[in-house]
Amino acid sequence: MGEEQVKKERMFEIINKFSDVSILVIGDIMLDKFIYGNVTRISPEAPVPVVEVIKEELTLGGSGNVINNIAKLNGNVVGVGVIGDDMEGMLIGDLYGEMNLARWGLIVDNSRKTSVKTRVIANNHHQIVRYDKETKKDLSEDMEDETIHRLTNIFENLEHPIDCVILSDYNKGFLTPRIIEKVKELCRYTRIPICVDPKKENFKDYEGTTIITPNLKEASKAYCNLPIEGDTMLKSAGFGLLKWHNFKAVLITQGEDGMTLFEKNGELTDTHYFPTEARDVYDVTGAGDTVISVLSLCLGAKASFREASIISNLAAGIVVGKVGTATVSKEELINLIKERYVE
Repeated sequence: MGEEQVKKERMFEIINKFSDVSILVIGDIMLDKFIYGNVTRISPEAPVPVVEVIKEELTLGGSGNVINNIAKLNGNVVGVGVIGDDMEGMLIGDLYGEMNLARWGLIVDNSRKTSVKTRVIANNHHQIVRYDKETKKDLSEDMEDETIHRLTNIFENLEHPIDCVILSDYNKGFLTPRIIEKVKELCRYTRIPICVDPKKENFKDYEGTTIITPNLKEASKAYCNLPIEGDTMLKSAGFGLLKWHNFKAVLITQGEDGMTLFEKNGELTDTHYFPTEARDVYDVTGAGDTVISVLSLCLGAKASFREASIISNLAAGIVVGKVGTATVSKEELINLIKERYVE
C-alpha cells in the first residue's frame, strides 16, 4: 500500500490540527554543538585536516531535538529530562527559555554530566569528527523518585490534557525500567498513546506501549541479533516484535529504503511499505527524531497509524536534505504534499 491511498486534503486536515495537540516528551536530553568551517590544508603535526572555524551553533539534542521538532511544527510540548549542575546544563536551560518551554521539566542531577555532542562540519556538508561528553549510568533511586514525582504532577495538573507521550530513549540511563513502568501506568489510566524511539537492545522494558520506531539495526538486535536482509526477514522481525512485546504497531525505518509499518488488525497483522521521499541525503542526524515527532503529533490529532506513518515519511525526506540536527516546519511539509500530490 502506498501514500496515494491517503488524500492530500486528509493530510492537510491532520497537519492543521497540530497546534491543538499537546505532547509530553520524556527522554535523554542533550546539548548539540556544531562547529562549521573550511578545510584547506593538512596539519604538519599529524595527518589530520585543519578546520578554520567560521561559526558555532548550539541546539537541543537527543530528546531535545524531538522537542524542537514538535515546537517547529506548532505543536504544544512539555519536555522532561535530566541535566547536570554544569555550564552545559545552564545552556540547555537557556535554550528552553528561548523556546518558551517549561524549565521545571529539567531535573538537575549533581552526580551527572550534561550530555554534549560536538560535531565538526567542514566545507558545508562533511562531518569530520564527533566527540561526546556524557554520563551513561542509570539514575539513582532518589533521582528516580524525583522524576516520578514530577511526571505524576504533570499528568494531574496540566492545564491542557496530554494527547500523546514520547519515550525518546538514547540509553543514557534516564529512562530506567521503573520510570518507563510508571509512564505506562499513568498512560494506561488516561488512555494516552505512547510512542517509543528505542535504543535499548532488548525491547522488554517498552512492552505494551502503543508504537515503537526502531531502525533496521535496532530491530535486528531486538529480534534475533542478526542483520535483517530481505523482505521475508523484515516481515518476520516486524511480526515477531509486534507479538512478543504486545505493541499495537511497529514502524521499522530503513534509511534510504523508506520504512515499513506493521500493525494489529484484530487477529491479523497489516503491513504497509513506504518508499523514501528523500531527494538528496546530506545528513541523517536526527531523522529518527523527526519521524517520532511527526508520528506523535499525527496520532495526537487522531490519525491512523498508516496516515501518521505516511506524513512522518514525508517529513523525514525533508530533514535528511539538511545539515545538522535539523527540523521540518509545517509550511515545508504542506508544500511538499502540494508538490507530491498534484491533481
